[in-house]
Amino acid sequence: MDTPQVIDGGWRVKASDDGRHYIDVMPMLFNYRVVTTPVVAPWLLPARHWCYAGKGHGALLRAMAAAMAWSGADGTEPLGWNKNGQTGAWVAPTGHTGIEVGT
Repeated sequence: MDTPQVIDGGWRVKASDDGRHYIDVMPMLFNYRVVTTPVVAPWLLPARHWCYAGKGHGALLRAMAAAMAWSGADGTEPLGWNKNGQTGAWVAPTGHTGIEVGT
């Protein structure tokens, strides 16, 4: 997949490097979210997710760039999130100028 595809509720950016998950970007009420969706059951709720603060173009671009750059490997996460949906970890979104936060 060369460019993100529109899917119901967001964009399918790519498949993870191991081919087990899709890496999607979904608009939420107050932010955008990078999610992993199982390839074998794409109708299920996302397996993992990370939030990117804001609803403007900047937040969407940060989430898209992070999804494109990320391998989706287990034990890793996309860069630049401000809330980790698995751990509840939160990083203040103030000062975000790119995808520099996260490990």
